Amino acid sequence: MAKIRLRDLIAKVPVLDRLRIRLISEGLNQGMSFLDRSYDVAKVFPESARPYIEGEKAAIFTIYHGRMAQVLCIAPRETFRILVSQSRDGESVAGALAKMGIRVLRGSSGRDGATAVKNIIKAARKGESLVLTVDGPRGPIHEVKVGAIRLAE
Repeated sequence: MAKIRLRDLIAKVPVLDRLRIRLISEGLNQGMSFLDRSYDVAKVFPESARPYIEGEKAAIFTIYHGRMAQVLCIAPRETFRILVSQSRDGESVAGALAKMGIRVLRGSSGRDGATAVKNIIKAARKGESLVLTVDGPRGPIHEVKVGAIRLAE
C-alpha cells in the first residue's frame, strides 16, 4: 500500500495549494500584526541615515534570510520593495507582505533570475528602495552572496 503524503496531495490539487498559501499568508500577517501591537521599537541610527530610512533617498537594504521580519521595524512599509522568491513558499510570504501593505518584487537567483534583476534595476531607477536577502534560503547561512553587491554597483 502506497503512502499518501499531504505535501504531495497539496502540490497536485491546485485548490488545496491556494488554501495552503492563504492560510500561511494570513498566519504570517496576523503574527506580524500582533508584534506590531505588542512591542515598542526604538530606532537608533545615525542622522545621515535618516533620508534613506524615511524613503527620501533610495537605498538597498540587505538582511539575512532568517531575519526578514526585522526590516519591517526599520522603515515605513510603503517606502521600499522586498524581493521575494518565486517558489511556492515565496508565494505565501508575498501574500502576507501584500496584506501588510508592503510592495513585493518577485524573483530569485534560481528561478528566472534575469527577470528579477531587470525588475530590481527598473525599481531602483525609479528611485525606489529595495530589500534583499543576501544569504538566501539555501545558505550557507550568514554568508553574503555576490548578487546583492553586483546590484548595488
